Amino acid sequence: MDITVATLAGTGGKGFSDGAPLSVAQFQNPSGVAVDAFGTLYVADCDNNRIRVIKDGNVSTLAGTSQQSFWDGPAAQARFGAPFGLAVDDKGSVFVADYLNQRIRMIKNGVVSTLAGSGTKGFLDGPVAEAQFNGPRGVCVALDGTIYVAEFGSHRIRSIKEGLVRTIAGTGNPGQTDGPVDKATFNSPVGIVSDKNGTLYVADLNNHRIRMIKDGVVSTFAGAGQPGCVDGPADSAHFQKPYGLAIDRFGTIYVGDQHNHRIRMIKNGLVSTVAGSGPGGYSDGPASHAQLWHPQGIAIDESGMLYVADCANHRIRSIQLPGFNTRLTAIDISPVLDEAVPLGRTIAVKINSIGYKVHEPLIRIRCPQLLVRDLSEIRVDPESTKLFLKYVYSEQLPSNCKPPQWLGLSYLLSVAGFTKASVKCLRQLNRIGLAMAETLTVEDLVRLYSYALDLESFPGGVQACLNLLRRHRARLPLPELPELLKIDPLQVLKLAQQLLQETSPDLEFPSNSMNKSEESHSLPTALKRLLKTRMGWDFEVIIGENNIFQVHSFVLAARWPYFRHMLDAKMNEAQKMQLRLPAPGEDGGLHPISFQAALDVVYSGKVRKETRKAFTPAHAIDVLSVRELYFDWDDGVKRSDGESVNTFDSLIEFAQACAEKGLESSNCAELYTTALELNMDDLAQKALEVISYHLHEVWQHQTQRDILLKLPQDKQLALLWFCFSNLTTNPTPAVKGLLEAAGETAPRTLQSSKKRATRSSKK
Repeated sequence: MDITVATLAGTGGKGFSDGAPLSVAQFQNPSGVAVDAFGTLYVADCDNNRIRVIKDGNVSTLAGTSQQSFWDGPAAQARFGAPFGLAVDDKGSVFVADYLNQRIRMIKNGVVSTLAGSGTKGFLDGPVAEAQFNGPRGVCVALDGTIYVAEFGSHRIRSIKEGLVRTIAGTGNPGQTDGPVDKATFNSPVGIVSDKNGTLYVADLNNHRIRMIKDGVVSTFAGAGQPGCVDGPADSAHFQKPYGLAIDRFGTIYVGDQHNHRIRMIKNGLVSTVAGSGPGGYSDGPASHAQLWHPQGIAIDESGMLYVADCANHRIRSIQLPGFNTRLTAIDISPVLDEAVPLGRTIAVKINSIGYKVHEPLIRIRCPQLLVRDLSEIRVDPESTKLFLKYVYSEQLPSNCKPPQWLGLSYLLSVAGFTKASVKCLRQLNRIGLAMAETLTVEDLVRLYSYALDLESFPGGVQACLNLLRRHRARLPLPELPELLKIDPLQVLKLAQQLLQETSPDLEFPSNSMNKSEESHSLPTALKRLLKTRMGWDFEVIIGENNIFQVHSFVLAARWPYFRHMLDAKMNEAQKMQLRLPAPGEDGGLHPISFQAALDVVYSGKVRKETRKAFTPAHAIDVLSVRELYFDWDDGVKRSDGESVNTFDSLIEFAQACAEKGLESSNCAELYTTALELNMDDLAQKALEVISYHLHEVWQHQTQRDILLKLPQDKQLALLWFCFSNLTTNPTPAVKGLLEAAGETAPRTLQSSKKRATRSSKK
C-alpha cells in the first residue's frame, strides 16, 4: 500500500475561522493534536489560544477565546495562554498543557478547570493547587489514569495522580545523562506518550533524542544525540529537534521530527522515514515526495490514521498507514450477563441505589445516557433492571413478566434511548391488562398508576396506565377517588376527568416521544462501531509472530467456551491480557484465517464474506482437525426444545462444505484421515472416492503418500479393498505400495487380488 499525505483541514493562511468544509477553516500555528476512541480530533491551536475540534467534516471551537489570558469556567468564555500539548482519556476528558499559564487544564462536560498548577512559574511538587510548573508543553494519559507532563522549562517529567504533583525524572538541570530517574537529565523535553505497560517515551528536543523511562531508569531509546537526518539502527539514527510523539496499538513509536520536516518511525530497533521529503514546504501526495513544515504534535487512531499538527503550514495533515485493517465485523452478540465478575473494562451503573457492573465500551457506544444521567434514586425494581441490562447486551425483550416489571423496563429503555423497545413493552403491558381483567384489582391499578407517576419524564407510561384504568372503568367507581387522592390530588383529578371521557382504548404516544437516535445505538451498529474503533479492547490473541487479534474479553467469554475457560485463569492478571495460540504446524495449531473465521462466528453468527474468499480446503482441514480442542465445548445454551446449541455449529458446517467442495488429490488423504478421526462418515466416504479414482496422482504426492502409509493397518486394508473394488485397469504403484505396507496379514481375498493384479501387469 502506498502511503499518501493529505490535508485534513486548514487553508494554509494564518488566522481563525470555524465551519465546514474543512478546507475553509483557519488555524494559527497548531501545535498539538489528540484523537479519542470515537475518531474525534482535538487540536491545540496555539496562537489562537483555542482548543479546536474536527468532527463530521466540521471544525469548531471546543474552548477558549482569541484573548491570551487565564480564566476557568464555561468553555466558550475560558481563556488559555498558548496551549501546546493535548491528551484525551477514555471518558472524553481533554487535558491541555497551558504553556504560558504554567498550568495543566481540563475540559470536561463543557467546563474548563485547572487540574494542576498555581499559575506561578517555578518548580514545586505537592498538592495540585500549590504545585508550580515551568513551561509545560507535553501531556499524556496512562492506562491507569495518571497524567504525565513534559516540562520544557525545568527539564523534568512530572506526574499528576490522586491530587498530587510529583517529579518522575530529571534533576532540573539541562543535560543528556541516562541512568536512575533522580540523576538523569533532559534538555527541553516536549512530547510524551505512554504505552500499555506504563513505559514512558519522551521527545528530548535539544538533545535530539527519544528517551525512555522504565522501571525507574532513563535510557536513550533512539538518536545519537547529534542534529541531522539519518535512518537506520536506533542508536545511530539522527533527529533534529524531535517534537511530537505517538504510539500505535502494536507499540510502534512515531515522531514529529520538527526541523527535519519529516515524520519518523521507530520499530524493532530501526528508525525510518514515514513521510516528508526534507525541505520545509507544503505539498500533498506520495509520502516520499510530500512536504511538511515544522510538524509538531502527532496522534494516531485505531484505524492507523496518523494526524499531524503541521505548525508552520497552519494545517492539519493526515497519513493513512498500512496494516491497520479492521479484523472483525460484528452484527450480533448475545452474551450471558455475569453479575458476579464481568471480564474486561467495567464500570458500575447505579440504578435504584443498586450498583451493576457493566462493560464500559459497549455501554459508552450503545447507551451513553446511562453514564451522564443519575438513575440512583429512581424507583425501579431490580428485576426490571436485570431485564433492561439483558436487552442492552442481547437486544431481546422478555417473553413474559409482571405489569410493574414491564413498566419499569419500558422506563429504563426510554431513558437509554431505546424508544421503540420501550413502546413494545407498553403494548405488552396493555395486552396484559386485557388478559388479566379479572385478576387485576383496583389496588393493583392504583399502585401501577402511582408507579408510573413516580417515573419522571415518562408520559408514555402514564398514558399506558390511564388506558388500563379506562378498560377497568366499570370496576373503578368515582367514590374510590378519596383513596386515589392519597397519591397526588392534582394528578388524580386529571385522571377522573379523563376517565369520564369516551376515548379510544388504543395506546397513544406523544409524537415527540420517538427518539430518532435509537437506530444509531442498535446493538449491531454499536458493535460494528465498537470493533471498528476497538475501543475498550482488553485481550490480545497472538498466533505466530505477526498475527495479533485484539478483541474484547467479555465477548469471547460469553460466546466461546474455550476462551471462557482460559480467561478464568487470567482474571487477576493485568488489564491488557494476552494469550498465545500454537502456530500452524504445531500441536493444536490454528491458522490465522481459521481463527478469523471462528471470530466471525463469535461476533456475527456466521463467517463473513471477506473471510470466505480467503478460506481454502486447507483451512477447512485446519478447523476440523482442532475441532475437539477449540470448538466442541458445551456452552450451556439450550434451545426451546431443550437441545444444546453450539456457537460453532455454523463454522463446522461451513468447513465441512468447503472441504467436500475442494477435495483434490493434493489434500484428499489428509481430509480422509481427519474425517476418520472425527467420525465424519460422509466426508470420509467422499475423500475415499477421490483417493480411489485419483490414486496415481495421490501416490505421487509425497505428503499424501506418507499420510496413507501411516494409516492404521485396518484402515489401510479398508482403503485397499475400496480401491480394488473400483479397479478397472492395471494396478498402480500406489496399490502395490499399499499391499506391501499391509503385509502378509491381508485377508485371503486381497492376497488373491494381488496375484491377479500381478498377472494382469505381466500380460
